[in-house]
Amino acid sequence: MIKPQFRPSTWDEDIFRSVVIKNEYKIPTNLKEVLVIDIGAHIGSFTWLCDQLRSPFICSFEVLESNFKVLEQWAKDKPYIEVSNKAVWTTGEKKIKIPRPTEALLSENTGGFSIMQKVEDEVEIDAVSLNDILYALSKVIDNQKERILVKLDCEGSEYPILFTSTLLNMVDYICGEYHESHRLTGTSLKN
Repeated sequence: MIKPQFRPSTWDEDIFRSVVIKNEYKIPTNLKEVLVIDIGAHIGSFTWLCDQLRSPFICSFEVLESNFKVLEQWAKDKPYIEVSNKAVWTTGEKKIKIPRPTEALLSENTGGFSIMQKVEDEVEIDAVSLNDILYALSKVIDNQKERILVKLDCEGSEYPILFTSTLLNMVDYICGEYHESHRLTGTSLKN
C-alpha cells in the first residue's frame, strides 16, 4: 500500500498522523458509497484515508505545486482518484492571484499556506469553484445511494468557497477546519 512520502524537516508526517491515525475530521470508517472532494489536499493524507476507507471516487485539489507533486506521485495509479493543482475559489473565476510560494511562506509547515495572505509578490494560477466541481461530480454519480463529502482545509478560503456555492444542497457531509477572523466565524458557516 503506497502512502504519501514525508519530506524531511516538514510537518508532513505529523499532519498524516493527525488526519489518518487520529481521524481529526471524524469521518466514518466506511466510505463505500461516499464520493469525496478534498479541498486543500496537501500531500494527500485525507485522500489516502478516504481511499483506505473505500471511497469509489475522490477528487483532490492542492494549490501548492510542491505538495501536489507528492499527492500526484502516490495517487497516479488509482483511476478513481483525480488530483488537480488548482485553487478552489469563488464561482466564475478561472484564474486568481496568490502569494508566490517561497521558503519564508512555507517553512516547515507545508500545510499552512494560504492563498488569502497579502503579499506583494504574487503569481497567477488556475482556479475552479465548488459549483464547477459539484456539477462535474453529478455526471459521475451512478446511483441514488451515493453521497458527497466535502473536506475543506484551505487556510481561510473556506468562507468564499462555501458562501458563493449555490449547489451545497448536493453535499451530504462537510468536514474540515475553519479560521476565524474579526468578521467570519464558525457560526457564520453554520448559518
